[in-house]
Amino acid sequence: MNYKEMKKSYLERAIETVKTIHNDEGEGDILVFLTGQQEIETAIRSLREELKEERVELIPIYSSLESLEQNRVFEVVKGKRKVIISTNIAQTSVTVPNVRFVVDSGFVKQKMYDPNTHMEALVVTPISQAAATQRAGRAGRTMNGKVYRLYSKDFFMNMDQDTVPEIQRSSLIATVLTLKKMGIHDVLNFDFIDPPEPDLILAAVKDLFLLGAVDQDGQLTHLGLKIVEFPISPFLSRALVSSSVDFHCSFEFLTIAAMLSVEDVFVSPRSKKKQALAEHTRKKFHHITGDHLTLLNVYHAWKDHDCSKDWCFDHFIHYRAIRNAERVRSQLLDIMNRLRLHIHPCAKTKRGDVDHNPILKALCTSYYVHAGKKHPQRPYYYPYLSVAGNHEAISSNMMALYIGPQSSLFSESPDWVIYNDIQFVNRAQMRVVSRIDFSMVSVLLGRLKLMDLEKLSGTSAVSIESAWVNDDSEEIRPSHGSSQGNLNHLEFKRVEEYIDELNQKEIIHTKDGDFSLEHHVSPSAKREEQVEQDKERDRKREEYRQRYLKRKKT
Repeated sequence: MNYKEMKKSYLERAIETVKTIHNDEGEGDILVFLTGQQEIETAIRSLREELKEERVELIPIYSSLESLEQNRVFEVVKGKRKVIISTNIAQTSVTVPNVRFVVDSGFVKQKMYDPNTHMEALVVTPISQAAATQRAGRAGRTMNGKVYRLYSKDFFMNMDQDTVPEIQRSSLIATVLTLKKMGIHDVLNFDFIDPPEPDLILAAVKDLFLLGAVDQDGQLTHLGLKIVEFPISPFLSRALVSSSVDFHCSFEFLTIAAMLSVEDVFVSPRSKKKQALAEHTRKKFHHITGDHLTLLNVYHAWKDHDCSKDWCFDHFIHYRAIRNAERVRSQLLDIMNRLRLHIHPCAKTKRGDVDHNPILKALCTSYYVHAGKKHPQRPYYYPYLSVAGNHEAISSNMMALYIGPQSSLFSESPDWVIYNDIQFVNRAQMRVVSRIDFSMVSVLLGRLKLMDLEKLSGTSAVSIESAWVNDDSEEIRPSHGSSQGNLNHLEFKRVEEYIDELNQKEIIHTKDGDFSLEHHVSPSAKREEQVEQDKERDRKREEYRQRYLKRKKT
């Protein structure tokens, strides 16, 4: 059986294997590894229908399941065999007792990043040999056990020996931004423990340039110094800064950023009857613009009901997720106060509603790279950034993007949308989608014309390390270790001077709040506002230097 056939049939074979084990094997619970919630619920429905009269307790477990439901896997069920159907969470994060039989589908859903399209997606892919061995180890921890692998020996031998590290299959935008904040600008030659492909690093530098976090030479900007302070996606932190500086809607945007930084707040019930009720209830929160402001409506409704857990249960809201969002919002608020970013409540319309236009414009300052344009003849969207300025590129070979069924815009077809990310189910689905006007992204798309990959990556210019000089004006050639962040005193001093130069630059914003593409000025009038930030930065520099000196002595 080839790879495609196995990928299509592993769910059916997993269900059949569970029935065979239950009928032919002795006592002991069964642990089944599938790839996601949808497959798990399908398997449970099928087994429930076929094992009606059997003494079997079917228990799902996946990360978005409520805590009380997850705890069922640890409960003792007398007189019944437990069948736990799980994602990869039971491979490493959770050890389920009394499991004697493991059914291994051989697949897992992993986050993958395509540096060519700058898109991150969840994709079903074969596991590694190491993961297969780890799954087998879940069986028989307290007694002799068995593992039923739903793949051949040849398939096993063709698996990767080890699981690909996440750094080699994910967007590195946050990693590269952090390295540049530390003064490590030659990121292509940085000595990673598990080196990613150069394309991943270059894609991250491109994204940082499109966000305005680095300049045309790949050096950190004043805006980038603010973005790196937030422990969330650089896309979200860029929009959060803009919501305060440009569009005066940071009070509301704090909530949106927090809600997007936690797991999905909407619960997907298992029974069809409850699914219909949940969908009807969710429509109460829908906003005309789409999912971003829908999340804002959910949070405000929860706060209006005294943060009630019962209210969450009645409205199919994930209580743990929304509580985490509240904590994240509080942390982001503290960071904004430290960075002297003002908290502005959004303006109101004549009807007293929140004016959504500033919020959408703030989102567009970063997510314009995720702008989708409706295809003129077909019922899908295409990523506009990949064809901007080249309409001949629109062809049948282009990636087709669809609005996901969970979106408030699922039954609508706006001409322009922005989205947070892509998930592949049977097709590429956009998640967290909002409708926009092209005018909100048109000026930002002009930044593509300023991109020079050679200058951004530093391959055509003298690197900053080779320009460092000592007191006698003699050129200092740093050791290989300096590009890894092991800076000596003179090198560290040069990094300090360079960051000081960056602090003399500030991105100008046009009167209508749109991001200016090429102008910079010296903000002497705002120098006093930087005093506290300078003190904090100096403290961190000294901390880094002392840490290096301590390492060097040992």
